[in-house]
Parts: sequence; structure tokens; C-alpha cells
Amino acid sequence: ATAKGIKNNVEILEDKKNSKIETIVDFIENHEVDLVVIRSRGLSRFKQMLVGSIASGIISHSKCPVLVIR
Repeated sequence: ATAKGIKNNVEILEDKKNSKIETIVDFIENHEVDLVVIRSRGLSRFKQMLVGSIASGIISHSKCPVLVIR
């Protein structure tokens, strides 16, 4: 991507005060992110209901496109 002139950035976020979803969405809003690429563990619907899904939360709350990779 870099060779084609596409800028990319990888960030490791840590925030002990907020949820993971809130931390990621705050970062997206404060850093003019154009696209979020996130991995999904591929949990079943039942397990997602029990555990919750960070990918689903980011999709629901992000103001930019989210690409989920399985």
C-alpha cells in the first residue's frame, strides 16, 4: 500500500478507564481515520450474545467505514 502512495498506520491502544469499544471509537473520532480494519474471531451468534463483540460495537458506533476480516 505504501508503494502505491496509500498511507497506513497501526496503533496499539490501551485505556483502563473506558471500554475497548469506547477507546477505539474515541481514537477514530480524534484522528480523522478513513477506514478501520479489524479482525473478527468468528464467534457463533450465541457466543456473541454472551461475550459481546468488539467488532460489532465498532461497526455500530464508528462514523467511518469498518472492514471486518475473518
